[in-house]
Amino acid sequence: MTASVNGNIKYKNTFNLAWGELSFGELDGSPCIVRKRAQDPEPKTEYLPLSVREGRIVIEGLDPVYEGYWGDSDWKDDRKE
Repeated sequence: MTASVNGNIKYKNTFNLAWGELSFGELDGSPCIVRKRAQDPEPKTEYLPLSVREGRIVIEGLDPVYEGYWGDSDWKDDRKE
């Protein structure tokens, strides 16, 4: 996932996310990833807060066992300013 400013990559990160239909949205005025999980035994929609920390995109609320950040420090250090 990357975020650009004036055509230059500003923030990025690599994630392993469980299946679902993903989109960007807002929850209580804050940016989030909206994940519709229709494949689950009990279908649900999740609102995962989205932010930037130390130059990396962060998605809160991911399952720490199966999902999460896959990048390393190089992801942050080679970004364009």
